Amino acid sequence: MIIGDEKLGIRELLESDKLFLVKWLNDPLILQYYEGRDNPHDTEMVNQNFYQQEDNVTCCIIEFEQKAIGYIQFYPLDSQEKKEYGYDD
Repeated sequence: MIIGDEKLGIRELLESDKLFLVKWLNDPLILQYYEGRDNPHDTEMVNQNFYQQEDNVTCCIIEFEQKAIGYIQFYPLDSQEKKEYGYDD
C-alpha cells in the first residue's frame, strides 16, 4: 500500500488488475472521459498502455474497502514541466 487507511487506499498496479482495466476501459461511461467512446481497450491495449510504462511512472489502483474502484498514476516532473505547472520555485 502506498497510502491509505482501513477504508481508502492507493496501491501499485498488479498483473491481476488487468481484468479491472479491461472492464473499465470497455465501459462507455468511462470511455467518454478517457480515450473516447470509440476506443475500447482489449487486453493487448491494456498491456501496452498500462504495463509497459516508463520506469519513472508509478501506476496505481485506488481501493475503497479493499475493492478496486479506479486507476491513478504519478511521476516526477522535470524542470520544464515544473515551470509549466507553476512549481519552478
